Amino acid sequence: MDTQGRPLTQRPTPEQLSTLAPLSSLAPERLRELADASVIEHAARGSDPLAGRATDRQALFLLGGELLLMFRGGGTLVVVGGMGDGRHPLNRRAAPIARARAINDVKLLLVDDEALDIAVTFDQVAAGGAAAGSAMAQAVRSDAHLVSSVFSLARLRHGAFAQLPPARLEELFARFERVEARRGLVIVREGEDGDYYYVIEQGRCLVERAVGGVTMSLAELRSGDGFGEEALAANAKRNATVTMASDGHLLRLGKRDFHELLGEPLLQRVD
Repeated sequence: MDTQGRPLTQRPTPEQLSTLAPLSSLAPERLRELADASVIEHAARGSDPLAGRATDRQALFLLGGELLLMFRGGGTLVVVGGMGDGRHPLNRRAAPIARARAINDVKLLLVDDEALDIAVTFDQVAAGGAAAGSAMAQAVRSDAHLVSSVFSLARLRHGAFAQLPPARLEELFARFERVEARRGLVIVREGEDGDYYYVIEQGRCLVERAVGGVTMSLAELRSGDGFGEEALAANAKRNATVTMASDGHLLRLGKRDFHELLGEPLLQRVD
């Protein structure tokens, strides 16, 4: 406990997360992201470390020590940290837990529920289903850069791909097209009709707009950034020119696929 009576916390390592049943298949990059969305807490012998956590949006795992679980309607179970049931979320069992007691000093891992669900679902979609054989799914499984940039946990939670159900994510893998782009290539031109939505896989792009006959630089986009959605969502002309500032690779989605798969979440972001 600290000086104010709160439990001491620390961040887990990716190696600790990899021992847990639902996370053992995740890429090292994804485990590092999840480690940043997790904490380790220590609880003393005789305490109930699960008390008051019914509404927590966190999955609880037992990393160390022994914990006695007492279920509503009767029945008990002793869980040993890092083994058997300890490798699965304690608070996601079919039988609800009435209370718990630490048989000795225990170490709990708390993982953000939303981050855990997204990471596991993304891994399952990339590894199985109809899209498993697609070029994009194969690239995700073999290219660590894609996981840490285009499909980073932060972008899956808050970016263009947020709130996509698994079926839509599977379709996204199947329909994304990877294209090579050389430095100086104009990807979208101001005033033209929108045809594709783009995400930068590797490289940099410069965004420019003509104002009063003068070309003004607006922004530089990097790996993981997307562009081109405004013209597609509003069925309008491109409002800026985007040029490759370096050699790179882009992912692109055609207008029809964009509206079918990403229209709603991106419209919310544009609004």
